[in-house]
Amino acid sequence: MLGRTDLEMEISNQCGRLIALVVIYYKYVHSYCYLNKHPSKKILKFLKKSSPIAFQHIHFTFYDSKNKIDIDKLIEDLEL
Repeated sequence: MLGRTDLEMEISNQCGRLIALVVIYYKYVHSYCYLNKHPSKKILKFLKKSSPIAFQHIHFTFYDSKNKIDIDKLIEDLEL
């Protein structure tokens, strides 16, 4: 069980922080790419109101290293 020592707790906390930062970065990249492919005032207004640190809609799916995330495909499938 993780977290029995101060060091294990610190490692756990730092891992959680790293995952959160990766998700925030991913959301920024996703929003930026979407706005570049679909420029409109409506989309810009929506993105200005949305928070990159809101995680309630994030669903984690883990891939093996052979499968790359295709951001362009994700943007094509996205509906706002």
